[in-house]
Formats: sequence, C-alpha cells, structure tokens
Amino acid sequence: NRECQANFEMIADRAIEMGINHFETARGYGSSELQFGPVIKKYKRSSIILQTKVVPKPTNEEFRELLETSFAKLQLEEEDEYIDLLSFHGVNKPEHIDYILRDGGNMEVLKEYQAKGKVKFIGFSTHGMTGCIVKAIESDAFDYVNLHHHFIGSYTASGTGTAHEGNMDAIIAAKQRDMGLFIISPVD
Repeated sequence: NRECQANFEMIADRAIEMGINHFETARGYGSSELQFGPVIKKYKRSSIILQTKVVPKPTNEEFRELLETSFAKLQLEEEDEYIDLLSFHGVNKPEHIDYILRDGGNMEVLKEYQAKGKVKFIGFSTHGMTGCIVKAIESDAFDYVNLHHHFIGSYTASGTGTAHEGNMDAIIAAKQRDMGLFIISPVD
C-alpha cells in the first residue's frame, strides 16, 4: 500500500543519505524487488550497488522467466540499466549446482546478460552443507558468495565438526580464489 511504500522509500532515502548504498533483495523476499524499483529510479543508477537473487531452476526457460520478472519488478528494463550483483539464491544441494553449471545450464543465461551489461557480477547464496558450498566455490564459476557466518559461532548445515570450522573451509576456499565474500546474518 502507499503508506508502506512511502515508509520504505523514506528508510532507503535515509540510508543513502547516511552513505549506505548497497541494497540486497531477492525474488523470494515478498514485494522487496517491487518496492526497490521506485527507489532505484530516484537516484543515479551508478550511485547504488544493487544485489538481487534468483533461484536456480531445472530449465533455462524457467530461470529466464524468473530473471526477467526481477528486472521488471526492479524497473530495470531500459538498455543501460543493470544489476550489480546477481546471486543464484539458495544453492543448497548438489542438483542446484548442476542446474547452474551443466552444459546449457542457468549460468549460460546469466553470461548472456553479463555480456549485454545487464549483470555486472555473478554469485550465489547458500544455507547448504559445507561440501556443497566448497564445491560451488571450487568451480571457479562465481565472483562472490553470500555466506552465513555468525559472530558468536557460525553454523553450517552439515552438522559435522564445529560450525566455525565448516564455514572456515568455505571462507578459505573463497579467499584462495580472491572471490568476494558477503557475510550475511552475522547477528541472527
């Protein structure tokens, strides 16, 4: 509703005023992409670092449809408009890596968008087991990873070892490849 959108824009405007210019959203976060669209239009596009996430899909047709929906909701349909950071959302299982990296997989769709200047950097977010995370990192296919790492002792879905040790394997693998590393949910 209008009141909710006005409040959202007021918060985003204040964040930008305070120097915060990285905004993360996702297709799966309710109306967030729809709400960010008008905010993005208010500012010079290069002044905002925009990140959104789209779930990998078994077919490129399904994936492309989700991706196009994200561009439409974010109001980034003009030729010179782009997403800075596009993540595959929830790379939690081996089949997700397969959807993305197999010949003819979802990565090929994003590479098309990247070649057109519509996507700057490609990454992935995950709640997966350490082995799955490390496998995705070691593919050398991604520019960055969104990794859950909590300040009081992080978790990993593997249930093996200490949570901190599991995440450290992923962090080390990312650092060895000079990948970008976004620590998400540090205080959950």
